[in-house]
Amino acid sequence: MNNGLIDWNQQLEDEVVRRITEGETIHELFKDKRLPSRPSFYRHCAVDPAFETRIARARKHGAISQFDGLIELADQADAENYNAIKVRIWARQWVLGRLNPALYGDKIVHAGDENSPLEIVIRRVGLPAEEPGEPRRLMPSPKDIDAL
Repeated sequence: MNNGLIDWNQQLEDEVVRRITEGETIHELFKDKRLPSRPSFYRHCAVDPAFETRIARARKHGAISQFDGLIELADQADAENYNAIKVRIWARQWVLGRLNPALYGDKIVHAGDENSPLEIVIRRVGLPAEEPGEPRRLMPSPKDIDAL
């Protein structure tokens, strides 16, 4: 691992952004001894918001590149290696779902959404169901309290 003594410059930033955009992971990227260390990368992101924004955009585009690679990976499967390929595809799908849940994540529908309103029904166990009509109040109304 590089000790991070390499200075960040525009050319180095551009190379890192390009490689991430092409689908290379941060882990893979910093195996390259020509680049600063991984901690240096994160420090540079912290002190340079413009670079951090470029990296975030590159990671989204990199996810698309990785997604495109799933087809190639599936095409490599044969009778001997299909389970290994399946695990590799599932791992990549999981990561993609975390990197960009809106695009690659599982669709989650919460009750109470406008298309799926939340309905709460309260019933006493052991008693017959009430007749349809006026809904039952859980708290007495002010009129009921005055009548006591």
